Amino acid sequence: DDEFQDVFSFSVNGYSGEFLMNHRGQWEVISDHEILIEFYFVSDIMNFDGHPMIRKFVLVMPDGLRYTFGGSINEIEFSYQFWSSKRIANTWHLTRVESPVSGATINFSYGRGSGLIGIGSLIGEILVNIPKSAFARQVHAASDGSALSPSCSEATIPTLQQSVEVVSPVYLREITYSDMTLRFHRSASNALYYPIDEIQEQLTAITNEMDNIRHFSNNGGHVKPMKLDSISVLHNGLFVRSFRFQYNHGVAFSGNQHQRPRLILTQVIEKGREAMWGGAYSFEYNNNATLIVLNNFATDHWGFFNNNPVTPLAVASPTYHNSREPNASVTTTGVLTRITIPTKGYEDDEWEAIEFGA
Repeated sequence: DDEFQDVFSFSVNGYSGEFLMNHRGQWEVISDHEILIEFYFVSDIMNFDGHPMIRKFVLVMPDGLRYTFGGSINEIEFSYQFWSSKRIANTWHLTRVESPVSGATINFSYGRGSGLIGIGSLIGEILVNIPKSAFARQVHAASDGSALSPSCSEATIPTLQQSVEVVSPVYLREITYSDMTLRFHRSASNALYYPIDEIQEQLTAITNEMDNIRHFSNNGGHVKPMKLDSISVLHNGLFVRSFRFQYNHGVAFSGNQHQRPRLILTQVIEKGREAMWGGAYSFEYNNNATLIVLNNFATDHWGFFNNNPVTPLAVASPTYHNSREPNASVTTTGVLTRITIPTKGYEDDEWEAIEFGA
């Protein structure tokens, strides 16, 4: 059983907040605005705790607009953690916006994609028996700032831990309003994947429950996300214009060489009815040839990249704290530095770390 309430967050059209069930069993919305909420449950689909799943909920805003999230199973994202064979609903996508005055609606349709695997790293603690030695005193001092007394034989030391989950993603396919339609076109991305053979052991516990989700790609044994290739605009079913997205790959900065680096958006190109590709919006980045790979845990105390990957042994080392110091030469790796518009005008963005004194 959970020790704390589940807290749901939302953000839509300038409104944001959270909602939860209080100790009286009543739903409360926490927001700067007066927002009402309606819930719809479904009893034939259960969450991991055996309770009926939320099928959809409706937020009624102060202006009367109704925002519906979820609805069908293909509008909800699920995750499966390696220690559990049961799914958890964790994202309800926006599916409908309705005006109470005009009755006009905006509808969003989605499609389920192949499952994705996420590996997370965190610093945890383990209780170990440690000989009464200078090294033991040093390790204990590094973990909590105190010294290990001569009579102690146990200590907690930090350790690098990993968690694995499979996510069943949902992708936006179409937005319709009156006689206008936006269509989103995607294809499999060849970046940001984990080789399956590295995590097969963790997946064993949930494989049997995943038959209804295509969570493994047929291309090279990798689990791949989808990338957005283009957006088409249609009026009464006829093409008006489209926007095509072009990407590039950086070179892995550090970490597992089996991993491809992240995709870099380099251009957005507009095409009109005349069937000619128009001007391009171009994007430049700092160190765009050297992007950070997944899960290398090479971050400083504040979570910014410092190009100093952590290993399980390094976490328990007395020098661990120093390895998390900022590295100004790589902190801005991959940040956007210039946007060039079709008329060749451009905007430069400059980044710098915040400095403060104790």
